[in-house]
Parts: sequence; C-alpha cells; structure tokens
Amino acid sequence: MIGGSLERKGPSKLLSAAGSFLFHTFAAMIVSPFVAVIGYLIFENVLSHLKSVAEIGGIASPLAWGPAFVLGLLLNYVTRHRAACWVWLCGVAWLAAGIWDSVHLYDSRFYQGCSAFENVINAFFVLNSHRCGGGASTLEGLFFAMPALNSAAYAVGAWVAIRYTDRFDKADTKQQATTLGLS
Repeated sequence: MIGGSLERKGPSKLLSAAGSFLFHTFAAMIVSPFVAVIGYLIFENVLSHLKSVAEIGGIASPLAWGPAFVLGLLLNYVTRHRAACWVWLCGVAWLAAGIWDSVHLYDSRFYQGCSAFENVINAFFVLNSHRCGGGASTLEGLFFAMPALNSAAYAVGAWVAIRYTDRFDKADTKQQATTLGLS
C-alpha cells in the first residue's frame, strides 16, 4: 500500500519539476533577452548621450544580463524551485548548437578571410558587424549568445534567491525555537 502511494507521487512530482524547469527556461531564454533588448532600446533612445556607455562590454554588458539576474532572483524568490538553477544547461546547449551550425556551414569565401574560430568569436561574442561576414554576426549573438548568457545570469539569480530564502527560513526557525524555549 505504501509503495503504491509513493509511485503515484513520483510521476506527478517529476511532471511538476519538468513544468517548473520549462517555465524558468522560458523566462530565462525568451523573456529576459526580450526585456534586455527593450531596456537597451529605451536606454539608447531616451538617454542617447549615454549610448557609448550602453555599448561597453558588448554582449557581456550588465544591460544584457542584468534583467535576467533580477528576473531569476524575483521569480525564484516567489516560486522557490531548485530547477531554476539549472536553466543554464539549456542556454549552453543552445549556444553550442549555434556555434556548431556556424562552424559546420563555414566557408571562408564569405567571411572576409577570417578563420572559423575568428568568425565564431566575432559573431557570438564581439558582435562587430563590419568583420567576418557582416550583418549576420550581430544576429548570431542576439539569437544564441544572449539567451545563453541570460540563462546563466538567471540561474545565478535563482540560486541567490534560494540561498537567501534558506537562510531566512533557518533564522526564522531558530527564532521560533528560542521563543518556544523561553516561554
């Protein structure tokens, strides 16, 4: 009888964890890059005199990954799912697929004499649209590198939320124990 009730809880718990993971992956790889791009456009157009500040660091700029960190922190503070800390794996897999595709389809005639390695570095991380193949370079960074970076920042934010709530819960438990002990 006990084994039967555990078997019923096992698949539903696994399904719940998978749903949580998909929710957090969607938030990390789709929502947070979208928020980052909107934020960048607002920053660029409203605060146009600070445009050079916004472009410092390229894809590694806090304007690119900051929204993901904050979103991971806030969403996981509310949901408290440990699965959120593992969304970076999907980001890395997505980036690896993009890099593999770029290397697999590489033809030096179209990349201004750049090697496959130089093309990957430029297209995914440097984002210089004037080198190694032109305008497609920034799109690869936008569609592959940014979601990967955001998934990593989201996972770190989610981990911080779990650590913070764990410490808060432990401190609250200690306070209740001392209060009960003093009564």
